[in-house]
Amino acid sequence: MQTYQVLWIDDEWKKQSDFITEAEQEDIIIKPYETAKAGMDAFMSNINDWDAIILDAKGFDESADEVASLKGLFRAIQTITEQKTRRIVPWFVFSGQPDRFNNEEFKQSIHGKELYNKSIQADKEKLFKDIKEEAGKSLETQIRHEHADIFATNVDKSTILKLLTALKTRDNKNPAHLNDIRKIMEDIFDECIAKGIISSSITKFNERSITLCDRSLQAKVPAYIQRNIHSVVEITQTGSHRTKTDQDIRSGAAPYLVCSTITELLNVILWWDGYKKANP
Repeated sequence: MQTYQVLWIDDEWKKQSDFITEAEQEDIIIKPYETAKAGMDAFMSNINDWDAIILDAKGFDESADEVASLKGLFRAIQTITEQKTRRIVPWFVFSGQPDRFNNEEFKQSIHGKELYNKSIQADKEKLFKDIKEEAGKSLETQIRHEHADIFATNVDKSTILKLLTALKTRDNKNPAHLNDIRKIMEDIFDECIAKGIISSSITKFNERSITLCDRSLQAKVPAYIQRNIHSVVEITQTGSHRTKTDQDIRSGAAPYLVCSTITELLNVILWWDGYKKANP
């Protein structure tokens, strides 16, 4: 299922639970915040998690003890705008303030964006449609939808997003991606220790791979996964051979190595997720 993760800032969101329910029926998952500060803190700390942002025209800036005003709206717009170099996230103004809809000065202050009226059902439906349409243009959203099974695991979301972006855009001349692949593989090895598949006394990256790839473990680790693990570790571990590998990636002599190694890692991630679910 393709879902859209939407951040919503509204000082009265608790009175509008029906809106959240309606959104869920459209596969839009809304996470509400009462103040602009709380919402923008959530946005900044996990900027790649959000597909869109809904802003109320009039609300709280930093505290629920304030008098509702436009200050919070403008704070949020400024923050979203400042983060465009990191991530462009579409935002929408959803208001119950009818006096704002024909106010040209206000429309200019929200960059000429369309206003959606909370009191009009057709506006809600259009908002849902526009969120999906605009969010669907985002590379990050496309990647999350294409690899929903991967994002449903506990893999580090920021790191895997970088790798899947490289895969989608064929960014195959950047050896730094191997470091991110290794990081995720190390995380899996650490979890294997916690599950008792690898002894805690085995600390070296390569030795952990050798342990998992032992034929005696094939009942737990299928042979094709063992081959994937071996390949990922061999390509990403440090050493003199890695220098040569990096050189070949940069020069284009190994044009498919980064993408193929990412794909092998995806197999390992899904295998490990399935193993944990089958062996809680």
